Amino acid sequence: MKKLGEKDEEAQRLAELKKYLSQKKEALEEELEKLNSIISVIDDLLASKSFKTGIEVMKKAEEKAEAEAALQKLELVYKGMKVGDMEVYQTYARVTPLPELKLSTATSPFEAFLVRKVLEPMRERDVERAAKNELRPDQMFSYDIIEEGGLLKYIVVRNFRDRIRLRELANAVSWTFFTMVAKKGGVQTSLEESEQA
Repeated sequence: MKKLGEKDEEAQRLAELKKYLSQKKEALEEELEKLNSIISVIDDLLASKSFKTGIEVMKKAEEKAEAEAALQKLELVYKGMKVGDMEVYQTYARVTPLPELKLSTATSPFEAFLVRKVLEPMRERDVERAAKNELRPDQMFSYDIIEEGGLLKYIVVRNFRDRIRLRELANAVSWTFFTMVAKKGGVQTSLEESEQA
């Protein structure tokens, strides 16, 4: 039979153990809540990136563009050579290379630089901010690359939110398109044509 002192000691140990388990449970519940929040953000992203054909995305973007006038139209120029245009709307922008450049997304540095070093980091930063509840999922930066017949038709960029980010995008796209043309050996010809025009 246990003495009274031993019972008190055991009760105290059990109370401490219960307190520890309660704190642990609370911490795990908090972590679970954060994980659920991140999963929810990822689900929203997956839904927005759901598999659509290029034609469906293109039609949707074109219908939206027709419904509202561009607030601003920027010429994308690098080293004196015009490589495309950027039409800026209220919540999105459309970047279109000059059709005569016939750019393919397979040409470097489109994927390695523009997608992986510029567009994806912008998207990832917003995913992190949304996970911390600093942004709603519908405010997150996203983009679609539209191709037709193996050639880049245009890029739709949503929720750029500020002019600094937009300028950064315009500069990155101008350099990328110019470098893609140079890789094809078309820079000199294009520069000569623009000088004659």
